[in-house]
Amino acid sequence: MADNVRLNYKTKYPLDMVISDQCIDKYNSIFFFLMKIKRINHVLASLWKFLSSQEFRVSLLIKFKCCFRDSLIMVNTLRFVEFSY
Repeated sequence: MADNVRLNYKTKYPLDMVISDQCIDKYNSIFFFLMKIKRINHVLASLWKFLSSQEFRVSLLIKFKCCFRDSLIMVNTLRFVEFSY
């Protein structure tokens, strides 16, 4: 996602005594971790919205009815087939 992006901040005296390059690297790690969490949150919220939608429930019901119908057809067909060994 954002692996190619890096936050840079050049510190000047006296701030460079407090904020080192290691601090900025640590900040980058934390920032990108939080960005990934934010992305996961967005994807899960979108997924939840889709799974809660009427459109999804209707499509799932249609698929279930088709599978159930096909199963009944198969069972009815097998009733008339004799198996010989």
